[in-house]
Amino acid sequence: TDSTNYAAYTWSRLKGDKGDKGDQGAQGIQGLQGPTGTQGVAGPKGNDGKTQYTHIAYANSADGRKDFSTSDSNRAYIGMYVDFNINDSNTPSDYSWTLVKGADGTQGTPGKPGADGRTPYFHTAWSYSADGTDGFTTVYPKTNLLNGTKVHDIFKGTGTANAGGTQRYTLDKSLKISDLKLSRYQDLIFEFDWKATGTNPSGTFVYQTQTYYKGTRVTVSPTNTSGHVKNTLFNLPVTTDMSTFITARQDNIPTTVTVEISNLMMYIVDYSPWMPSASEVTTADYPRYIGQYSNFMQADSTNPTDYTWSLIRGNDGKDGADGHDGRAGKDGVGLKNTVITYAISTSGTTAPNTGWTSSVPSLVKGQYLWTKTVWTYTDNSSETGYSVTYIAKDGNNGHDGIAGKDGVGIKTTTITYAGSTSGTTAPSSGWTSTVPTVAAGSYLWTKTLWTYTDNSFETGYSVAKMGNNGTPGPQGPPGSNGDPGKVVSDTEPTTRFKGLTWKYSGTAELTASDGTVIKPNTEYYYDGTHWIINLIEANQLNVNDLSAISGTYTNGSIKNVTTDGSVTSTILIEKKHILFT
Repeated sequence: TDSTNYAAYTWSRLKGDKGDKGDQGAQGIQGLQGPTGTQGVAGPKGNDGKTQYTHIAYANSADGRKDFSTSDSNRAYIGMYVDFNINDSNTPSDYSWTLVKGADGTQGTPGKPGADGRTPYFHTAWSYSADGTDGFTTVYPKTNLLNGTKVHDIFKGTGTANAGGTQRYTLDKSLKISDLKLSRYQDLIFEFDWKATGTNPSGTFVYQTQTYYKGTRVTVSPTNTSGHVKNTLFNLPVTTDMSTFITARQDNIPTTVTVEISNLMMYIVDYSPWMPSASEVTTADYPRYIGQYSNFMQADSTNPTDYTWSLIRGNDGKDGADGHDGRAGKDGVGLKNTVITYAISTSGTTAPNTGWTSSVPSLVKGQYLWTKTVWTYTDNSSETGYSVTYIAKDGNNGHDGIAGKDGVGIKTTTITYAGSTSGTTAPSSGWTSTVPTVAAGSYLWTKTLWTYTDNSFETGYSVAKMGNNGTPGPQGPPGSNGDPGKVVSDTEPTTRFKGLTWKYSGTAELTASDGTVIKPNTEYYYDGTHWIINLIEANQLNVNDLSAISGTYTNGSIKNVTTDGSVTSTILIEKKHILFT
């Protein structure tokens, strides 16, 4: 993002003495004809996404080894890398290092201006003064297509409907729409600022292009007294005389209100040709040729003859005719990958045999930069195309430039995270310093805010899709019944289940949760509802009634005495004898 703080820029004189014209660039080599084939088979569905993390570190050397830190940003270099691991690496070689804080330098020796060439800039701004304060803008001014906009259009309300404004604007030099030579992929944009002053502001006004376009109606009210209007103009007769091209109209604006129109601007913008959606598009919908050329002008030429055209997509092949065995024709092939490399050469007509690298090498003035593109198809066949650009030599010496301003360093780095259902538009809220929980199939956004020592700042985003949940696995086999175990305690177990046994180790009776009276030195069995005596250990057993007894008695005796009036009956079972008395 370009900074809107003019103090963040180094200002230099833009228009100096013209240098010598550079040599003409060599003609690019014609690309090779692509093979024809039917539409390739769609690729398999990709794997579920993984969470992507941006890692940042700081150091005082270009290799990251001196004063390496992942938290202290007061360093000359910043390192970054992206992977799927949340933890920062402590290995400097894992990072790509960039100088962000240079030493304050003295005025350097002015360099020689090159011939009309093209220089890449990351950020560009313009101004009408050497310090950048006068008319600062990051958009190079466009020429207005309208005449007379330097004088503001000021009209007072009339209190009546459909009252005309006081100003009329015409196309520059009384052009017609046909004179603008608009292509089918260009629109006219008309915009302006407005401000209403006075008492009881109300009513509406509209700026329009005669009767061919109804402009945006602007409502004036106590809560809406200024604004900006931007319209796209369409349905304009190409042969119409634009002597009164832009007109104003007001409806029921009080006579106590004045409306001021300023900064009227009309210009041409480009837009994309029509294309089907991603789910509907076919190979034939894409352009078959690419055009390229090199010169020393920033604007693209609209003249097709200025370009060197190369075929980048062949027609779909037709199925082969049925033979005696009835077999169908061969399927076409798709594009597997594209590899671009670069090389420097003293020749502008013969491509180099060696020296190709994946990054742009150091440019040598007076030599040629070659670009090689290798297309590999799904049948493992390949094609190679070349383009070449001349690197201009230095021109005549120019005037001394203005001294550069002090550099700035990174003051703070803030990283926040947010979840979203969109993978293309960053969230406007919900940013936190900790990684949130993001639903499967949604997106995790990472925002990095760099604040510099001059209080300017920049913001960067990265996004990763969370993988969708996999299908549930099959039901596992049931486990075997475990041993319920035995609890030996002087208190009732708090966790009870059917089959649990409890040996009461206390010395006094107690009442269990189910109402059962628990005897000392007795083992109980839980049937799911109640405690039941499971085992009694005793030297002697004295009971009033003994029933449901089964088993073998090896020692002792059982004696039952019954008295009925004057008759006493005794039954004695002892060892091998049964005695009735």
